[in-house]
Amino acid sequence: MRVGIPVTGNRVAPVFEVARRILMLDNGSLHVPMEIYFSDSTVLARVDALIQNRVRLLVCGGIAGWVEQVLRASGVDVISRVSGSADEIARAVAGRDTPAAVKGLSHFRPRKAAV
Repeated sequence: MRVGIPVTGNRVAPVFEVARRILMLDNGSLHVPMEIYFSDSTVLARVDALIQNRVRLLVCGGIAGWVEQVLRASGVDVISRVSGSADEIARAVAGRDTPAAVKGLSHFRPRKAAV
């Protein structure tokens, strides 16, 4: 499974929509990470880039609800509200059950239920 992590500098980007770079890991491997770079792409162009690059899980900070819905409808799972070092998050998902590994990090904040 290919995992995407939007990054700013060396940290998980606070918001997917403004990230200039996405780190991609194949099957959780840290050996040959790939990256997608964005200039002034629209949000839909970023979503399309994830889909075209076969990302199946996006681990990110914040993300707009409608963007998350579009990704999920396109077959991309999303774990949001994650913060911290991109390397730390990448190590957490390498070779593990990715959702459980990320949710086990102290930097994961579950989304509050809608009232």
